[in-house]
Amino acid sequence: MLSNTYEIYDRLQKDKFNFTKPHVFWINERGKIRKIQAQKITERVMQRALCDNVITPIYDGALIYDSGANRANKGMDHAMNRVNCHMQRHFRKYGMKGYIVVCDFKDFFNTAPHDVVYAENKKRIFDAKIRRIANMCMEVYGTVGFNEFLLQLERTHEERQQLCCIKANG
Repeated sequence: MLSNTYEIYDRLQKDKFNFTKPHVFWINERGKIRKIQAQKITERVMQRALCDNVITPIYDGALIYDSGANRANKGMDHAMNRVNCHMQRHFRKYGMKGYIVVCDFKDFFNTAPHDVVYAENKKRIFDAKIRRIANMCMEVYGTVGFNEFLLQLERTHEERQQLCCIKANG
């Protein structure tokens, strides 16, 4: 293990560290088929060190209080307490009128706005070598950004609109 740690250290010092494409496989989780992209253990160690020592301390204060995904001291109890708090506030203000929207971002890391993340990293991570590695973490998941994903949704929405107009007129 120590030799692997030194190998990572050496590659980082020589600017030769790169992430490889993850191993992709599919699982069925609670009735949904999910794509899993698993990285090599050495790359996961590097990613974890980056997150624990750079990303989390820099970005944690910028996240909303309710965001509990993969954050220290904000597990399921925190999430349930926040839902309860918001529901109580809603019921006091509006009574029983209202609804809850449940959503899941499909393939988030492949469709996240890479250009936005790169710009934020440039503002927040001053060490160019560390910023390069942080950006590489995004690139491992693909180069298609969220903007392209939104364009695909808009096209789909426009096609549905056209179909509705055809049905209404026809």
